[in-house]
Amino acid sequence: MYCRNCGIELAGTEGACSNCGAAPTAGSRYCPSCGAKTAPTTEACTTCGMGVSGQNNNTLPILTHVLGLLTGWLGPLIILLATSEEPVKNHARMALNWQLSFLIYALISGLLALVFVGFFLLIAVSILDLVFCIMAAVKAERGELWKYPVTIPFLKVKTDAAGPIMR
Repeated sequence: MYCRNCGIELAGTEGACSNCGAAPTAGSRYCPSCGAKTAPTTEACTTCGMGVSGQNNNTLPILTHVLGLLTGWLGPLIILLATSEEPVKNHARMALNWQLSFLIYALISGLLALVFVGFFLLIAVSILDLVFCIMAAVKAERGELWKYPVTIPFLKVKTDAAGPIMR
């Protein structure tokens, strides 16, 4: 996250910018997602595409990750196909990559259940799905694109329009 007043990168837990002292959401000169300079009347950042009007609507990115948890790969796929906003598409691609990877890991665990090892792996993979989807939804609420660990990259995420990718 970047300070909207002076444009320096914030640690994310700061109550005020360490450079200018402004609240993280105060100001309108810089994009909070990528730190690019913006005009005060601009609705969206011309560099990363995130909304900068003071009220960033992160509903679809959050919904993408929550739907991934509830519907598997189907929810992120529907959002990917239904939206035209590139940042939302990047969240959908990231969630879809994880859900497809999760499906493969679950199938392998199911096959290994024949030798009783897979039961433990299936439980572990299911817990990872829950934790990862919640973490990605929380990051999406902050306007950040989170890279799911141990994900097979089936779809390429366009990092130039995604803003910072948190690892």
